[in-house]
Amino acid sequence: MGINFCKISSIEPVVAHLAITLDRHLAKDKRVLWLVTGGSSIPLAVEVASKLNRANLRNLIVTLSDERYGPIGHPDSNWQQLLDAGFNLPGAKLYPVLSGKDLEQTASDYCTIVEDALSQADFKLGFIGIGPDGHAGGIKPHSPAVNSAKLAVGYQSDDFIRLTLTPRAIARLDEVVSYALGEAKWPMLDRLAKHLPVSVLPAQCLKAVGKLTIYNDRRGDPV
Repeated sequence: MGINFCKISSIEPVVAHLAITLDRHLAKDKRVLWLVTGGSSIPLAVEVASKLNRANLRNLIVTLSDERYGPIGHPDSNWQQLLDAGFNLPGAKLYPVLSGKDLEQTASDYCTIVEDALSQADFKLGFIGIGPDGHAGGIKPHSPAVNSAKLAVGYQSDDFIRLTLTPRAIARLDEVVSYALGEAKWPMLDRLAKHLPVSVLPAQCLKAVGKLTIYNDRRGDPV
């Protein structure tokens, strides 16, 4: 599949895209899965959540595309950072990844959450971060997540113990939106437009999704 690169100077087009897409499917009484991420995307996810029609949230399922392993509520947790920033969706089904269990059991439970959510949802939208090294979510280059047959894995990375969806899970989504601003990510965006192995540039796996939009400040028509 191709990539729709959109050049932006503010977060408004990204927020509008996500909010309108989620509201449109929820208004049709569809069960919707929304995968959220951390890092620089947190303020956008919070803004999107604040704009959704509260009347339709009963059919919304929300979990993470990736998490950092540790005790519940630890300061590097993507979920905790979302909550601290004001992420609030009353009535939606929210599934945090961390549970206080060991890494193996947490990863296994994460697989179950993802499988159930993917199976239940009529529409599946991923808001997935991509990094300067080409990682997507928590899928780092040459990591165990790249070629895993599971839907989610946990592993020790160079910075965190990561829990992440795998390319196998991402391929089951209907749409992915990414937000990648800053000069540090420009070389990665140029590489993403080429055909490189997923093991080298994990963000390549996002191309397996039917619709992929990358909002950035490097490539594409201004929006």
